[in-house]
Amino acid sequence: MSRVRARGEGSISKRKDGRYEIRLSLGIENGKRKRAFLYAKSRPEAVRLLAGARGQHKPGARSTQVSETVEHFLTRWLETDVAKTKRESTFRDYEQVCRAHLIPVIGKVRLSELTPEHVDMVVNHAAAAGLAPGTVRLVRTIFGAALNRAIRWRVPGVENVVRMTDPPKMRRREMKYLDREQARLFTEAVKGNRLEAFYLLALYCGLRLGELQALRWQDVDLEKGQLRIVNSYRYARLGLQEPKTDTSNRPITLPERVTAALRTHRLQQIVEQADTGEAGIPWLNEWGLVFTGEHGSPTARTTIHDGFKRLLREAGLPMIRFHDLRHTCATLRLAAGVAIKVVQEELGHARISTTMDLYAHVLPSSRQEAAEAMERLLG
Repeated sequence: MSRVRARGEGSISKRKDGRYEIRLSLGIENGKRKRAFLYAKSRPEAVRLLAGARGQHKPGARSTQVSETVEHFLTRWLETDVAKTKRESTFRDYEQVCRAHLIPVIGKVRLSELTPEHVDMVVNHAAAAGLAPGTVRLVRTIFGAALNRAIRWRVPGVENVVRMTDPPKMRRREMKYLDREQARLFTEAVKGNRLEAFYLLALYCGLRLGELQALRWQDVDLEKGQLRIVNSYRYARLGLQEPKTDTSNRPITLPERVTAALRTHRLQQIVEQADTGEAGIPWLNEWGLVFTGEHGSPTARTTIHDGFKRLLREAGLPMIRFHDLRHTCATLRLAAGVAIKVVQEELGHARISTTMDLYAHVLPSSRQEAAEAMERLLG
């Protein structure tokens, strides 16, 4: 990596992504050395930036300090902090938000010149792009997290202007789920389907899509009718990952119908593996996954969603999301009188308040039943 230096006042380094990073010493303040970082697309531009920065920052001067742009800082923050402290899937989410919703709107603004109005610009841009309210809030939250890190790094002139604004209002999405009769019709519709056990696990046990995709045979005990959630899956390049929270790592007791479906599925998979081998095609299920796509590869989310929508149409059922099978599971269990603490643990929610907030539509009748029970006991 080539460098250009001038009497220790600053340096230019070519980065792996082809850009040039300018490091400028701002001297000593409160006993600590301070530096500024700038970025350029070419060496001549970097030389000009460094020369201009030196003119503003002569040795001993403590006047106007150069502040990098939002784009430059976000790139540095993603690479040096987020990539090293967050899960790779989280890093990808942060990177996507920065590239799509922060940099195009305020990327050229210097950190020291940010105002609350810039936050509103970002929020309005995200909303205009059609993002859900929760995702718009996430954009704002990530922006605030980046500015917090800039403050901790003592980047000159930075304030967390996100704190000076109000978060966008949230409209709770109407919960969609299948009622008891619709759920029964769904179980009839999936009979004989190659992924029957997959759908039944989602409906009977409330497993998340990523948990189903990552389920391995070594985590399933068909004799005891139990399994354990220890992994999640999202992207092929990330492989199997541990669940985000400790409570997501949990045991599941299987209803007999689900256990029977898994036994059938196991035999079906053995046949598929044999047929693939006879055709001279490698079997790709190196992780020992319970549910696979073609030739043993991990299941694809688009394939799951498309197959699920097709089943709903053919059965004449409401068009819900796959994740709504999880909501259906929780709703039917609570309506049947299962304790909310048990439902929380089975769903893998970190806090019982999450379960209560999501399924408040089921709880009023439970409270009425509790009041009637006390009336019977005490008169």
